[in-house]
Amino acid sequence: METKKKVELQVLHFMKGLNGFFAIDCIGHASAVNLVQVAGLTILWGSRLNVDVGSSSLHHIDLMVIVPDLNERLCVTCLYGYAEANEKFKFWDLLTSFSKAATLPWLTIGDFNQVLRPEDKLGGNAI
Repeated sequence: METKKKVELQVLHFMKGLNGFFAIDCIGHASAVNLVQVAGLTILWGSRLNVDVGSSSLHHIDLMVIVPDLNERLCVTCLYGYAEANEKFKFWDLLTSFSKAATLPWLTIGDFNQVLRPEDKLGGNAI
């Protein structure tokens, strides 16, 4: 989940009875006059999961998830791709590095900021 306000996430966390969360605070700000890049990520999980957070950045959160009821472990990588065309390679380099390191079942989730076909894109800059 992309986020801008960690405090709101803490409230949501307790209101929904979730077991835990991890958040990367946003940086920058946006206003009607001046738009500065903002970024932030969070992941929330329920009480049936045990979660250990590994590495994190403005573009990823890497987790080890244990499902005690099933005695299963898996890696989960939450991703937020670069919006700028000239930086998209950084996202794919990051994804490749996690892929090479995976020794357990691996799930990737998030917003890759990628368009597979031009007809899938509405508005904004041309592909």
